[in-house]
Amino acid sequence: MKDLHAAVRLSCCLLVGLPSTASAGQDLSVLGGAALYSLKEHDRNGGLLVHESGWTPQAALAWHRHYGLYSIGLSGDLVAGDIDYEGQTQTGIPHQTVAQHIRGQGTLALTRHFGRAGELSGLLRLEADWRDLQPRGNVSGAQEFYRHVWLGAGYAYEVWQASGHSVTMRTAWMKPVNSQQDVYPQNGTDDFTLALDQGFAWEAGVDYARRYAPGREWLLQAQCRHAHFDASPPILATINGAANGSAYYQPEIEFRTCGVSVGIRRSWP
Repeated sequence: MKDLHAAVRLSCCLLVGLPSTASAGQDLSVLGGAALYSLKEHDRNGGLLVHESGWTPQAALAWHRHYGLYSIGLSGDLVAGDIDYEGQTQTGIPHQTVAQHIRGQGTLALTRHFGRAGELSGLLRLEADWRDLQPRGNVSGAQEFYRHVWLGAGYAYEVWQASGHSVTMRTAWMKPVNSQQDVYPQNGTDDFTLALDQGFAWEAGVDYARRYAPGREWLLQAQCRHAHFDASPPILATINGAANGSAYYQPEIEFRTCGVSVGIRRSWP
């Protein structure tokens, strides 16, 4: 709750003095590219249990409306594709298969601009990740749905500007205020939900913009995002509601995407 209260205070501070006059303008960005998607799970001693890695296509949209020193932004992106899974089952049997992933997220940003000193944003992010582990050999598959609500802060700084060109660095730090994992086993046990209570996320990126016409820019964006969660509390496995003597838990897990996108940005009053 401390993280929630801190984020609420930051957002309130950013909104203080928000003028009620007409906005100074707005912009819309559309980008597409590719990202290296990686997932790792570790045991309680830090040993690697699972590693998934592979290139996937990605697409993103971002809209901002500006009010003098302030702006409101909505953005979203989608990453989807098949990536290679190498690890082991919960009983320790080595296993290789393919994991199908669909990850999407949407972010609301409230931003205060400080001129040459950069800009500070309060962030609210909703994120979902569908993970479908394909069965192979005598090992059954599983389907998992991760859903996260994040609160955090971001900072951006324009490090270079010339006639029609600019380079901006971005960074952000977030904490989950609600994070769960729904699991749908295919081995006869009941579906269950795990709580991912402890975690954090960061992201860093650089944007290059080149104006090619009034109100129009080419964009080149490179970005990395990383999310980490501690091991979840265990829960008893059940079959038709009756405990079967075993338990499930989510080991320490981390997600990372690093990618490059190109696109356009259109600005208008």
